[in-house]
Amino acid sequence: MTDDQQTYSRATSAALIGAATQLGFAVVMAGLGLYARSTGLHAAAWHLFGGLPIWGALWLLYNQHRLERVEALESQQLATSDTRAADLFNEAGQGLASARKRLDGFYKWGLNTVSIAVAVYLIAAGVALFLKAWRQIDLTEDGRNYDRLLLGSLENGQVNPWLVAGFCAVMAFLGFLVARYVAGMTRVPAWRALRGGAGYLIGNVVVILLAGVSVLGLPFGYIWGLAALALVVPLLMVVLGVETLLAFVFGIYRPRQADDIVRPAFDSRLLGWLTSPESMGKIVSETLNYQFGFEITRSWFYVLLGRALAPLVAAGLLILLALSCVVLVAPHEGAVITNQGRFVRVAEPGLSFKAPWPLGRAAKYDVGRSQRLVIGAYDEDQRIAGKATLWTNDHIEGQSQYLPTAPARDSVGAAADPEAADDPRSSRLGGLIALQAVVTYHIGDLAQYAHADGGQRPERLLRSLAERHLSALVATRAIDDLLGEGRIDAAQDLLQRIRADVGPQRYALGLSIDEVLLYDIHPPKDGEVATAFLGQVNALQSQKTDIENAERDAIGIYSAAAGSRAEALRIEAAIRRLADLRADPTTPRADELAQQATINRLIDTAGGEAARVLADARLQRWETALGEQAEAARFDFERAAYDAAPDYFRARYYLDAVGESFAKSNRRFISTVNSDEPSVLRLDLTETTTPGGIFDSQN
Repeated sequence: MTDDQQTYSRATSAALIGAATQLGFAVVMAGLGLYARSTGLHAAAWHLFGGLPIWGALWLLYNQHRLERVEALESQQLATSDTRAADLFNEAGQGLASARKRLDGFYKWGLNTVSIAVAVYLIAAGVALFLKAWRQIDLTEDGRNYDRLLLGSLENGQVNPWLVAGFCAVMAFLGFLVARYVAGMTRVPAWRALRGGAGYLIGNVVVILLAGVSVLGLPFGYIWGLAALALVVPLLMVVLGVETLLAFVFGIYRPRQADDIVRPAFDSRLLGWLTSPESMGKIVSETLNYQFGFEITRSWFYVLLGRALAPLVAAGLLILLALSCVVLVAPHEGAVITNQGRFVRVAEPGLSFKAPWPLGRAAKYDVGRSQRLVIGAYDEDQRIAGKATLWTNDHIEGQSQYLPTAPARDSVGAAADPEAADDPRSSRLGGLIALQAVVTYHIGDLAQYAHADGGQRPERLLRSLAERHLSALVATRAIDDLLGEGRIDAAQDLLQRIRADVGPQRYALGLSIDEVLLYDIHPPKDGEVATAFLGQVNALQSQKTDIENAERDAIGIYSAAAGSRAEALRIEAAIRRLADLRADPTTPRADELAQQATINRLIDTAGGEAARVLADARLQRWETALGEQAEAARFDFERAAYDAAPDYFRARYYLDAVGESFAKSNRRFISTVNSDEPSVLRLDLTETTTPGGIFDSQN
């Protein structure tokens, strides 16, 4: 094809068609964005408007080529006419070459200016749109919160998604036809500059298809597509803008020949692969041939693979679609099966089935495992690893949040007692305290849990409820109560409050609260507050230790005295009763004796030291009584014996006394005769008188 004015006229018409298509698509997409009030569709519209300068530059370029050809044709005609006309041509030649100069200037400055303008527009608009969408993602304690991003992606809840998807389908079809038509024209060297417009238009088709697919998810309850579109399209704009700038910079240093066709910087190499996908296949084939060293693309295996590639891909897609119907649920999990966004059932552990993707979805949750929620004065990631948790040291990084407590009981009473109110130690205000609460829970009702998952996770609502109840609970309890044994009752109270809110009667979150524990409870550590509280706690502990030791000793005394504390108290009560009876002069003697018998019976039954002492007293009493009775009886017998034989009685007692006295004394016989023979002592022990005669006065 010759490069005449008709050639460039067709290119000019193609540029006008592309510009009209680009403008129509941008206006329609902007209208759809206003109709749906969607940030994703607005971003797509901004991307479509970015192609208008490209088509305008292409129209100017080929229109200037057409004018230059007209000018060249007129110059030729004048040069071949008569002499007078030739003279006129020589005089006006410089003026007739103005179209050529404008064309050269447009190649030098116009295309580069448009390229830079398009690159700056794409980068600036892309960054602005991305940051606008990114700022709608809030950072919370549980991670990122996408509620505002989802809300901004579709503010019109009454939008008709099928209408929007229909417009997108029509625009994508028309854009694909125009892009392929213009891309086909680029095979002619004179029309090769149209590749930039065709590439940007095919990129618009991709963006329009993404918008249509995102909108099609709305009837099934999926709004994430539009939210992702608000982030993906700006990133695509930034990538294309950066590529255009790099192409412009590299083009400055690229060496050129005289007959080279200038390739504008806005002619995207990335989008060029979409307009001519066969070029990608050619590149792959040439790469394979180069790597293997021969034309492998002409081998029978490659040809067979090329013929069977489509059936294999189709079979693979069918297999993947069939596998998407299978749901494997672990033993500790449960799965929520939905169909087109509507709840179907809860799948138990094992093998389950659902509708194929994208109609059917299965969301798995851990239902058999306990989870922890920690709330309180600080986040757990603030804790310093390996640092002891004490009242008076810094065991966390950053600041703690202190909760106000209720006034002490004495302080409450001081409000009603004017004298107590004057006491400087009393205060009608409560104290400040820091504490942590651990809420242990698990998913109890998975269906209820899935229905509770609206704009936010149930765990976030659980955290809010737990924090609110913790603040309310601390505000109703004194600091001494929370620092002492009252923390157990406070934890149980908090547990009941949270259970009441997450139950089916209130928010119905589907969560079961297992346990609530309070720990790391301490007053503010700044100044001497914590030290003073620590001294008070130590004093209270010493007091409780003394009381416990006293109670232990009392129990030991009770047990040693009466076998057990209960028996000792019963005996004590009986003794007090006997004392009351004796103090009353009108009490009959029989009642006192009966009460005394009761006391003795209780002591005997209880055992212990009191029973032993009482038994010893009884034994001593009986020994004394029986001994005295025996002594009295012996005296009576001795008196009778004396009356019967007085002399014998006296002699017997005398001899007994002498015998006892001799038995207790030591006697030695010493011989005064010196002799080597043993001495022999002869005694005559024969009685010369009767024993009774020794007391006779005549003997």
